[in-house]
Parts: sequence; C-alpha cells; structure tokens
Amino acid sequence: MAKKTIKEIETLEEATYQESFSQLLHFSFKSVNSNTGSGGIRLSAVKAQNTAPYISTEGALAQGFSVAVDYASMSPQAIATHLKHARIAQGRDEKQVMSSPERILRTLENETRTPLELNTGAVEPRLRQILLPLDAEFRGYLTLTPLVSAGLARLLRETESSMRLDTDSKAQRRLRRASLKVGGDNPQNVGALITEFQRPLMFSAPQEDSDLKRALSLHYRGMTIKLSEEAVTGYIEWRGKQLQRGGGRMSGKSRVRHSETAIVGEIARYVLEQAHRCTRLLERHRQALPGESLTDPGLPLFQQGLLDSGRRNSLWRAEFAQALAQRIADYRLQDETTLGLDSSGISGLANIIEQVTS
Repeated sequence: MAKKTIKEIETLEEATYQESFSQLLHFSFKSVNSNTGSGGIRLSAVKAQNTAPYISTEGALAQGFSVAVDYASMSPQAIATHLKHARIAQGRDEKQVMSSPERILRTLENETRTPLELNTGAVEPRLRQILLPLDAEFRGYLTLTPLVSAGLARLLRETESSMRLDTDSKAQRRLRRASLKVGGDNPQNVGALITEFQRPLMFSAPQEDSDLKRALSLHYRGMTIKLSEEAVTGYIEWRGKQLQRGGGRMSGKSRVRHSETAIVGEIARYVLEQAHRCTRLLERHRQALPGESLTDPGLPLFQQGLLDSGRRNSLWRAEFAQALAQRIADYRLQDETTLGLDSSGISGLANIIEQVTS
C-alpha cells in the first residue's frame, strides 16, 4: 500500500486571518439567492438562548455545539483561502496540515465570538420576505427575511451520519434525502459550505390539528370574550326602560338593583363557561404547550385567570370585571343602540361584575 503524502502549509500572519475571519457569518444572503449582494448575520454563542425543542443555530450554540461560519462572498478572494486554512487546522483535510493550526483556530474563535450584521440596512428584492401581522386587527406588519445556516446544515448531517453508525440499517433507510442544485454554476462563489444544502433530509408534511392550533392560540393570545347576544340585548333594552321610567336616571330601589345584578351575572357566567371550555382544551394539549403553565406569562392577568382558575384572586376579579364591563359597554345593537355608559357608569358595572364573580 502506497504511503500517503501529507502536505504542510505555512500559516500566515495573524493579522491576515483577522481581517477575513471577522467577516464570517452563520447566515448569508447568497445562500438564499446567489445573485443577491453579499451580507448576512453572525450569532454570538455567549448571548445565544436555548430554543429546545426546536432545532436552530442559536439553540445549538446555546447548548455548546460548534456551528461553522462561512464567507458572505468571494470578495476579497483571499477570504476563501483563509477559511480553507481554518478547515485544515480543524483536521478536515487528510492530505494537508497547517504549520501552526492552534494559532489559526485561536484567531478564528476570537474573531467570530461577537455578533455581526453585515449589509442588513436594506433588503434586496431578490430575497424572500414574509409579512406577519403584529396583532389580530392587522394594524401593522413585521417583515421577516428567512435565512439559512450552512453551518447548521453541516452539524445536522454529521449528527445524522454519527447516528447511522449506531442504528440498525433497516431503520436508517427511513431517513430520505433530496438532491438539490444550490449555488448556481459556481457554488464556491456563494460559500465554502454551500454544498451542505444539496442533500437535505426529507420528511412528511405535518398534518394540521385544528384543536392543537386553537390551544396554542389560547396559550399565546388568550381567549376572545364573546358575549351572549340574547343576554346583552335584553340588558340594554331593560336598562333603557328603567331610564325612561326614572327620567334618565336609574332607580336606586333594591328590586331594580337585584334585577340588574341577576342580568349582569348571567352575562358573566356565559363568559366564564366559555372560559371553562377553553381551559379544558388547553388541559387536553398541556404536553404540547411550551413551559409549565396553561397560558403565556405575557398575557394580561384577566386572561391568565380566565384560562387558569388557579390564578383567580381579588386582583384578577378587578381586572376581569373592568375588561368585561368595557366589552359590554361597547356592545351595539343593530340600530347602534348601546348602554350609553360613561366612565363612571362602566366602573359601576365593573363593581357589579366583581360582586357576581366573588
């Protein structure tokens, strides 16, 4: 057997590598469209947060994995050579070694440990964009430009290859791969790791679960308070008659107050029954919810208490009463008739709701 010849490459000056390594990225514009301008983002392992159970570049960095960086473009052309030296120093070339690999790797680590945004001031038309509504009323949109990480693709491929060695070959055949041409006619112009995108894993598309989708919406956004049209219409009409009898003022007689309390109590119970049904849905999907609680901690307290009875206390009753009172006051009949409450009247209605929910 012929003896392998290993070529040693002379390590360059540290300053030479510093200039190139400081421009390396985790996400490159050109990995999405090779014809776009250069630019992208580098993450910092120090500031990375765990994203489990979801796989991401940030999550991998947070858990201590090394996610390879790549150049944004071949300009300057020496950047590809310098990055190749780093790959050799990492032991990824059986035929070549660097004269001082530890010096290259130290420089690479030092220059890529900080975050970087390169040419992100404006997004080119060639890059895809996703518009996400900021709220349920669509009063604004957040524009996202999805970018992919060749370093994460390499990490997934190497992990899958390692798993193959410890897994029954019959089971391993279930992992299907596609074949894609990525990077145009000269992939090296896009990045040194661009070929990592050419053999992606294939999975069946997830089936939509409408109940789970509803549960996740409740968890993050809370429930929409729906009023009983019959009860609220009856309340508006009843109150209108009382105002007519009292010359524009509500009677202070106990019989009238009891009647109003009963009507408002019926409206509140309708909402709480709705909340109970939503809670049961959340309970059925508890294992799929992030965190340990049924609701997101960022929700208003009255929403958290609606969906999790364990959070109901005097403070919750006050917030819920105010929110429901405002909702009732805003309700309009087909002829635009409302309760006609001012801020003082809404506060009085909230007091009644607080009493009936105690």
